Amino acid sequence: VADLDGNGQDELAVGCTIGAVSKGAIVILYLRGALSGAGTTPTPSLLVTATATISDTSPNFGPLLSMGDLFGYSSLAALPTPVGDGTFRLAAGAIGDSTVATSVGAVYVLRLYGNGTLLSPPRKLVTGLNGFNAPLSRYAAFGSSLATVSDLDGDGLPPLHAAPGAVGRVFEATA
Repeated sequence: VADLDGNGQDELAVGCTIGAVSKGAIVILYLRGALSGAGTTPTPSLLVTATATISDTSPNFGPLLSMGDLFGYSSLAALPTPVGDGTFRLAAGAIGDSTVATSVGAVYVLRLYGNGTLLSPPRKLVTGLNGFNAPLSRYAAFGSSLATVSDLDGDGLPPLHAAPGAVGRVFEATA
């Protein structure tokens, strides 16, 4: 993700599981760049200066995750934030989400402050919620891959492409 702490170094968002229930979480690693090495060939290295964890126990998260949702575990995508208010957006797949059917999957769009705290509850994209009506079947693992592409319609918001793992189709949503 972009430089969140103003030190000139981009940060890193990593999906993981916390505990034995596999709900999933995202850890943001705040990085500081450094050069080390002898002679004329410096060796770049990075130092983690701070971390922030985002999960369903975070303030403002809102919806509770269920065991096996795997929120953020398989895919993350940084989304451009046109607002310029010091926040950033991040999309996270939750391939085990069973809101609609067994392991159909979901995508969460989060809006965060630079310190990793949530500005508001995430927007959940799953069939039948928030205007997303794509037909997904059981075990689709929707959100197993995420990508942003260029703004194709000129509205200032590049679309988010999300693909289900087993189906092989790409769905587009303006996040």
